[in-house]
Amino acid sequence: MRSNARFYLYIGAGAIAIVILTAWLVAVVNNSRGNSEDGNTAVEKNQNTDQTGNKDQADNKGQTDHNGDGTNHGGTGHQDVLDVPVDDDPMVDVSNGDLDYLPDKNDLQIPVDNESKNPEETDEETPGESVDVSAKTYTFHAGSILQWPVQGNVIINYSMDKMIYFETLDAYKYHPAICIQAEEGTKVVAGATGEVISVTNEPDTGLTVGMRIGSEYVIYYGNLKDCTLKVGDHVNRGEEIGKVSQPTKYFTIEGCHLHLRLERNEEPVNPLSYLDYSN
Repeated sequence: MRSNARFYLYIGAGAIAIVILTAWLVAVVNNSRGNSEDGNTAVEKNQNTDQTGNKDQADNKGQTDHNGDGTNHGGTGHQDVLDVPVDDDPMVDVSNGDLDYLPDKNDLQIPVDNESKNPEETDEETPGESVDVSAKTYTFHAGSILQWPVQGNVIINYSMDKMIYFETLDAYKYHPAICIQAEEGTKVVAGATGEVISVTNEPDTGLTVGMRIGSEYVIYYGNLKDCTLKVGDHVNRGEEIGKVSQPTKYFTIEGCHLHLRLERNEEPVNPLSYLDYSN
């Protein structure tokens, strides 16, 4: 009986050992398979990550500056998102076709960089070049005094507030000048320093010279002859500008005289208010 009991005990212990060994082997095999699957999964994830990164890099490379300067704007990699550059101040880009208003180039003020000027360039006048004399060079003003161009009596007064009678025309008219009686051939001098701006032949005043004598003032001398002045000439006060001529058909009865007209801002003013009466 004892022998049989020992036999069955050995059989039971062996069976238990086999079961334990089998379970251990199964666990080892399953663990090996799990590690293998985890490794493959990690590899696949890395491959997917690399593919995604490469795709993002390709997308980023494809999204460059719309002006073609090669600048990368940092795309997101999504095709449904547009990376549109925003112009904070569209008026700065005058080539923008969407603008309804473009400032006139004449309104654009371009700053001048004086420091970038060539050191050899100066503002000094180049010898031999003509100088453009502006009206501001001449200083005749409201308080200035005109020299009498000729000595004589005023036979027709200035009158712009009422009409006066003209004998030759046998009519009443306004008169924006004065007529100073003088013999034919009498020397006529400039009443003020100025620049010749016109030399014309007028039906009523004959050869007439216009001179700018100030920023606001222009003076006209009419019924002249022997005048050699031309536009742009500079004439000093008291310098001869010509001689008294025969009158035109409009003043045959009045006789020889100098027609003297003064304008301020293109409006006639009375020359008698400016002539020198000290002599």
